[in-house]
Amino acid sequence: MSKYDDQANNYFELALSEIEMTYGTPVRANRKTLLKFGLNQDVDTAEEIISYNGIEYRKGATDDVTHVNSTSAGDVGNVVNLDTFYYSGTDLVFKFQSVTLNGLTPVALGTPCNRVSRIKRANGSDVLGDVYAHINGSLTSGVPALADTACMLVQAEQSSLVCATTVASTNYLIITNVSAQMLKATGSGAEADMRLEIRDKDATLWRTVEVFSCAKGTPEHIDFVPFVIVEPNHDVRITAEGSTANIQVSASFSGYFADIY
Repeated sequence: MSKYDDQANNYFELALSEIEMTYGTPVRANRKTLLKFGLNQDVDTAEEIISYNGIEYRKGATDDVTHVNSTSAGDVGNVVNLDTFYYSGTDLVFKFQSVTLNGLTPVALGTPCNRVSRIKRANGSDVLGDVYAHINGSLTSGVPALADTACMLVQAEQSSLVCATTVASTNYLIITNVSAQMLKATGSGAEADMRLEIRDKDATLWRTVEVFSCAKGTPEHIDFVPFVIVEPNHDVRITAEGSTANIQVSASFSGYFADIY
């Protein structure tokens, strides 16, 4: 008898089998689940990522993301945790890192990286300002230039709000569902076209794998059957394109990592 004893888990077992049959890679799911969520408080009529302040999910050609700082001088001794990715040859490697903040003064990461998919406060540390991971360029009141920013912790949320992540070279990601909701819009009838997109680590353009929509007062949730499989060394994100400007949209996706063995 299969250890997966309901229909959803049978689809999961099918996904593991499909990975092995399609890519020739045996995998097992015994490490962790994933929930990624984001908020863009000002979506307009061109496609943009679901990320606070519209900050792009930055990928570096080298491990050029090196420093972290707060926008509050009072953030001395508070700790933040980061999900980061660095290069090993041509492969992407995941590394969890912690940084003890020193106010507005940038603190070096233990391991430079090229992507940061999440920043959140550590247990017992209430962060007093927004926190940025960046390439250590010039700062204005603790804020790096947009092009230099890899990820931002939003102080009010004690977490980053970016609906994107990276799949390292040792994993596949099995996405089971996506959700989206329009939180604010001017007038009635506003809608947003949503896209789930992936790209190879070396690619410039994103490839759409699902299109859906949400409207004011009508959230959207999709359970994938079959599940969406994202290969190693790939990025994944959700974007929105509004029917009108100045709308606020949140989105999320979740799933499981399948480890290569």
